[in-house]
Amino acid sequence: MNASDELATARLHGHRAGAGDLQDLARLYRDRQVLDTLSPGGEPIPDAVIHERMQAAIRHWDDHGFGIWFFRGTDDGEFAGRAGLRVVDIEGARETELLYAFMPESWGRGIATEASYAITEQAFGRLRLESLVAYTLHGNLGSRRVMEKLGFAYERDIVHAGLDHVLYRRSRSDWTSRERSSP
Repeated sequence: MNASDELATARLHGHRAGAGDLQDLARLYRDRQVLDTLSPGGEPIPDAVIHERMQAAIRHWDDHGFGIWFFRGTDDGEFAGRAGLRVVDIEGARETELLYAFMPESWGRGIATEASYAITEQAFGRLRLESLVAYTLHGNLGSRRVMEKLGFAYERDIVHAGLDHVLYRRSRSDWTSRERSSP
């Protein structure tokens, strides 16, 4: 079974990653505040790497039937950010990651939680995945709050891309056994 190509929430409309999203991805990855959440030094991401990440996002949908959605506000149509599911290797184990990055103007408004909730419903409902992980740099408290609001629990510290991260996990059995209500 594949994930939905489009996702809608109360305030967002998301669509499957495509070549037309390259400029929005570049805008996201060029924002200094966003970069500070993705790497301790906030180093700029070269254009070639942004292009490769876009191509990888498109391939991921073809290979796995799910991936990253690009989200815009339903009221204004403005690009808010990207979020989705990605198969990753974590210390030798194959996992499915819930990932998200949003423009700073969306921060503190529950936008990342809203999009991630809809994606988690896809993962555990439609796709019937057994488990999801999410990880971030230790100091990214905003991202950690999103994970915790979604019921993800801290599991352990990991090293990802040569940097110390915290890893959180949520299981489908936990998701379906508890009363679910939108955050």
